[in-house]
Amino acid sequence: MVTNVRSKASRRVQQFHYTKWQESGDINNRDVLIQFLLQVRQYKKEKSSRSPTLVHCRTGTGRSGIFIALDCIMNQLEDGKSVNVYETVHKMLLHRPLMVQTEVRFHINTSK
Repeated sequence: MVTNVRSKASRRVQQFHYTKWQESGDINNRDVLIQFLLQVRQYKKEKSSRSPTLVHCRTGTGRSGIFIALDCIMNQLEDGKSVNVYETVHKMLLHRPLMVQTEVRFHINTSK
Protein backbone atom coordinates (compact mmCIF):
# COMPACT_ATOMS: atom_id res chain seq x y z
CA MET A 1 0.00 0.00 0.00
CA VAL A 2 1.28 3.45 -0.92
CA THR A 3 -0.13 6.52 0.80
CA ASN A 4 0.14 10.16 -0.23
CA VAL A 5 1.28 11.88 2.96
CA ARG A 6 -0.51 15.13 2.09
CA SER A 7 -3.89 13.86 0.90
CA LYS A 8 -3.83 10.57 2.85
CA ALA A 9 -5.10 8.85 -0.30
CA SER A 10 -3.91 5.25 -0.53
CA ARG A 11 -3.37 2.98 -3.46
CA ARG A 12 -2.58 -0.71 -3.53
CA VAL A 13 0.55 -1.47 -5.52
CA GLN A 14 1.21 -4.90 -6.99
CA GLN A 15 4.75 -5.59 -8.12
CA PHE A 16 5.68 -8.16 -10.75
CA HIS A 17 9.38 -8.83 -11.08
CA TYR A 18 10.73 -10.56 -14.19
CA THR A 19 14.24 -11.85 -13.52
CA LYS A 20 14.92 -14.01 -16.56
CA TRP A 21 15.92 -11.20 -18.93
CA GLN A 22 19.63 -10.54 -19.35
CA GLU A 23 20.83 -6.95 -19.23
CA SER A 24 22.22 -7.40 -22.74
CA GLY A 25 18.62 -7.50 -23.95
CA ASP A 26 18.75 -11.10 -25.09
CA ILE A 27 15.58 -12.97 -24.30
CA ASN A 28 16.39 -16.54 -23.30
CA ASN A 29 12.85 -17.83 -23.54
CA ARG A 30 10.19 -15.78 -25.28
CA ASP A 31 7.39 -18.04 -24.13
CA VAL A 32 8.28 -17.27 -20.50
CA LEU A 33 8.28 -13.52 -21.23
CA ILE A 34 4.90 -13.74 -22.92
CA GLN A 35 3.49 -15.77 -20.02
CA PHE A 36 4.79 -13.11 -17.63
CA LEU A 37 3.09 -10.36 -19.63
CA LEU A 38 -0.14 -12.38 -19.73
CA GLN A 39 0.04 -12.77 -15.95
CA VAL A 40 0.36 -8.99 -15.51
CA ARG A 41 -2.51 -8.38 -17.93
CA GLN A 42 -4.70 -10.99 -16.21
CA TYR A 43 -4.09 -9.37 -12.82
CA LYS A 44 -5.14 -5.97 -14.17
CA LYS A 45 -8.23 -7.52 -15.76
CA GLU A 46 -9.26 -9.36 -12.58
CA LYS A 47 -8.86 -6.19 -10.52
CA SER A 48 -10.64 -4.11 -13.17
CA SER A 49 -7.64 -1.84 -12.94
CA ARG A 50 -7.50 1.20 -15.14
CA SER A 51 -4.45 2.45 -13.28
CA PRO A 52 -1.29 2.84 -15.30
CA THR A 53 1.32 0.13 -15.32
CA LEU A 54 4.84 1.19 -14.39
CA VAL A 55 7.50 -0.71 -16.33
CA HIS A 56 11.15 -0.27 -15.54
CA CYS A 57 14.47 -1.99 -15.98
CA ARG A 58 17.87 -0.82 -14.78
CA THR A 59 18.18 1.91 -17.41
CA GLY A 60 14.53 2.43 -18.32
CA THR A 61 15.30 1.68 -21.96
CA GLY A 62 15.70 -1.45 -24.01
CA ARG A 63 13.99 -4.17 -22.02
CA SER A 64 11.28 -1.83 -20.75
CA GLY A 65 10.59 -0.64 -24.29
CA ILE A 66 10.34 -4.15 -25.67
CA PHE A 67 7.97 -5.18 -22.86
CA ILE A 68 5.75 -2.13 -23.49
CA ALA A 69 5.81 -2.69 -27.26
CA LEU A 70 4.77 -6.31 -26.75
CA ASP A 71 1.88 -5.18 -24.54
CA CYS A 72 0.79 -2.60 -27.16
CA ILE A 73 0.94 -5.22 -29.90
CA MET A 74 -1.14 -7.65 -27.82
CA ASN A 75 -3.72 -4.87 -27.32
CA GLN A 76 -3.86 -4.32 -31.08
CA LEU A 77 -4.37 -8.04 -31.68
CA GLU A 78 -7.13 -8.23 -29.05
CA ASP A 79 -8.87 -5.24 -30.64
CA GLY A 80 -8.79 -6.97 -34.03
CA LYS A 81 -6.48 -4.34 -35.48
CA SER A 82 -3.73 -5.04 -37.94
CA VAL A 83 -0.30 -5.06 -36.33
CA ASN A 84 2.72 -3.20 -37.62
CA VAL A 85 5.58 -3.83 -35.19
CA TYR A 86 7.84 -1.23 -36.79
CA GLU A 87 5.14 1.48 -36.61
CA THR A 88 4.33 0.61 -33.00
CA VAL A 89 7.96 0.93 -31.94
CA HIS A 90 8.44 4.06 -34.05
CA LYS A 91 5.52 5.80 -32.29
CA MET A 92 6.98 4.84 -28.93
CA LEU A 93 10.38 6.23 -29.91
CA LEU A 94 8.78 9.58 -30.74
CA HIS A 95 7.77 9.86 -27.08
CA ARG A 96 10.85 8.30 -25.54
CA PRO A 97 14.05 8.08 -27.58
CA LEU A 98 16.11 4.92 -26.97
CA MET A 99 13.07 3.05 -25.69
CA VAL A 100 14.21 0.27 -28.01
CA GLN A 101 17.90 1.04 -28.12
CA THR A 102 19.08 -0.14 -31.50
CA GLU A 103 17.77 -1.32 -34.83
CA VAL A 104 19.70 -4.54 -34.26
CA ARG A 105 17.89 -5.23 -30.99
CA PHE A 106 14.56 -4.37 -32.63
CA HIS A 107 15.36 -6.78 -35.48
CA ILE A 108 16.55 -9.55 -33.16
CA ASN A 109 13.47 -9.32 -30.99
CA THR A 110 11.02 -9.39 -33.88
CA SER A 111 12.62 -11.92 -36.19
CA LYS A 112 13.28 -14.97 -34.00
